Amino acid sequence: MAAQYAISGTTAKGIASSVEQVVAEGGLGPGEALPPVRRLADELGVGAGTVATAYKELRQRGIVVTRGRGGTVVAQAPAVGARRPPR
Repeated sequence: MAAQYAISGTTAKGIASSVEQVVAEGGLGPGEALPPVRRLADELGVGAGTVATAYKELRQRGIVVTRGRGGTVVAQAPAVGARRPPR
C-alpha cells in the first residue's frame, strides 16, 4: 500500500512529511485510510514505533484522524498548507 501512495521515509519526520505530500497532491483524499502502522513499518523497513510517531504528528497537525479499530484516515478538511511542514 505504501508504494501505491508513494509513502516513503525512514524517520518519523520523513514519513509524516511524505504522507502530508501525498495528501496535498490528492493521492489520498478526505476519509481515505492510511496503511496500518505495522504494515507500513514492514514495507518501509522501520520499526512500528517510528510509523506510530509519524501518525501521531499528523494527528496533532490535523491532517489525519484516528478511528480506533477503524484505523487512521485523512481528516475531512486536512490542514495541509495551513501549517509549516515538518523540519
